[in-house]
Amino acid sequence: MTLTCTHTGCDMGANGSVSPEGLFCGCHGSEFDVNGNVVVGPARYPLDHFAVSVDAGGNLTIHGDEVVGATERLTV
Repeated sequence: MTLTCTHTGCDMGANGSVSPEGLFCGCHGSEFDVNGNVVVGPARYPLDHFAVSVDAGGNLTIHGDEVVGATERLTV
């Protein structure tokens, strides 16, 4: 899942926080749950989720150019 807030594109990894309870954007106060859904605005759209694959050696690759639905999960 991206750490880029859908409100104005702030990087929540650099200006915010990520915890087991969710994500917080330090730029304008948006909050997202652990699945990227908006809990508190001003953001109006959920966070993008990206495709993930695993190779034969067990290495995970996050495909940041391939957005998938929030319910899509890698089966291992």
